[in-house]
Amino acid sequence: MFFRKNKAKPEKNEDFIVADTQDLHEEMIESLIAICEDGISYEDAFVLSDEDIYVYADILSIHDNVVQILFQLHHDWLEDTIFEAIAASGSSVHDAILNACKQYYDQVLSLYRKAIRNDEKQYTCEGFTQERHFFDVFASKLGGIGKKEGPDVDYWAMLKEAICLRLGNKKVYWVKVFASKDKENATAEVWINGKEAKELSQKLLAYAINWDTISAIHTEKQCFLFVQQERSYEKSDFTKNEIQEYTRKALQAFETCKGKQEHVKIRSQLIKWCEDDSLAYEIFCFLPELYCKYAYPYVEFGEKLFLVKKK
Repeated sequence: MFFRKNKAKPEKNEDFIVADTQDLHEEMIESLIAICEDGISYEDAFVLSDEDIYVYADILSIHDNVVQILFQLHHDWLEDTIFEAIAASGSSVHDAILNACKQYYDQVLSLYRKAIRNDEKQYTCEGFTQERHFFDVFASKLGGIGKKEGPDVDYWAMLKEAICLRLGNKKVYWVKVFASKDKENATAEVWINGKEAKELSQKLLAYAINWDTISAIHTEKQCFLFVQQERSYEKSDFTKNEIQEYTRKALQAFETCKGKQEHVKIRSQLIKWCEDDSLAYEIFCFLPELYCKYAYPYVEFGEKLFLVKKK
């Protein structure tokens, strides 16, 4: 039995004409139903009820038969909704919408369905916090537009070790790799669960900047889905809402803190609130770090995390 998921509000691009018509939204849902064949429309979502997958879609812009659509995938495995923006063109707006839905299915939805069925996994890998975590890895086909000269690079081989260093105990990690180069400039991004891993982006940029592009622009994109195996996955003792509430209380305490003694009391108070030393210590340590990022916004912070374990 499926139930309605909460949908996040999309950010609209003011540089384009934004379409907000019910007819086009229904057309997107119908296009996904036609592509998947076994989905249904439920309220304002596309639903695969057998797998309990919900997909919401919002048109961000339409310009000269080019559409930009933001898709949101919800599933019980996910702590973080999978957001994916797709731009597609066509001979008409309707054709562009269909092409965008096809791209979304090929790059995201079909990959997630394979993971649920545990079908066609390409790799396995390990992550490490204080325990070892084992993941099955599913990879989309390499997509993109344009042409370039020179050999292709295996993005998995290039980035797997660095990605594994950034995996924790979540059930699912969604990784998106994107690189682009025109005749002069190159861009590259690596995203893990909706957040850019800047050190990985720089590593990818060092590769993309050397492309010898034949067409006006060349782009490459690939997605990876990491699903933690049951033998190592441990569900959190705390819900996201509980952690948010403890964090709010800690923020209020930090804002009124006037000295070292009060600072020490905050840690003791957090332990009482959370009833868990580990969670209390994480909140106590990371909140000052967040304050520092706001106080020094132009400082680049490294992504390496050093774990200290008492013997």
